[in-house]
Amino acid sequence: MAAASLHANMLQPMLATATAAALVILGLAMLYPAQIARLIGRGRKQRAGCLPLRMKNGNLQLLLVTSRRAPQWYTFPAGGIEPGEMCAEAAARETLEEAGAVGQIGRLVSCIYSAHACTSMFAMWVETELESWPEQRERKRQWFDLGEPGSPVKSRLDGVRSVLMPKPSQQNVLCACERLVDELLSEGGPPGKSNGM
Repeated sequence: MAAASLHANMLQPMLATATAAALVILGLAMLYPAQIARLIGRGRKQRAGCLPLRMKNGNLQLLLVTSRRAPQWYTFPAGGIEPGEMCAEAAARETLEEAGAVGQIGRLVSCIYSAHACTSMFAMWVETELESWPEQRERKRQWFDLGEPGSPVKSRLDGVRSVLMPKPSQQNVLCACERLVDELLSEGGPPGKSNGM
């Protein structure tokens, strides 16, 4: 009995240290996703993109753009991170270039790893849609309705799933969105904005 108690007392500080270390790593990953992704994904191209969102008439909507290579499919705006650029800056730039959307970068939604790339995807609360943008002749943009709070998550994303490029990386981003859609709905937009955007 005394040996078990001694053993438990020895394990407690080790568990506390391991938990603290895990929290530090998780915190660093949230603050510096591009740098952590580089460490994990050495040799992979570093990319960033957005899930452009807005609240309209009480519904959450997601903006997608057509693929240049396969224009019958929609995709999330994303692209390479330029030298010296932060991950979130690259995500915002790519969304402006590909979708003509400008807004507040929100939470990191997912990091998607493929054989050749590591892509950090952020929520973006769209505030402005430009009438003219760099890739408007190469891509179409379209808003997809994800429904209102309380409706079944799967049915909210069926319309997006049917038009989204069937690449695993795109489907993985949608799965991450599916897991977080209720939290994103509760955020309802950039800080200081109402849900009636």
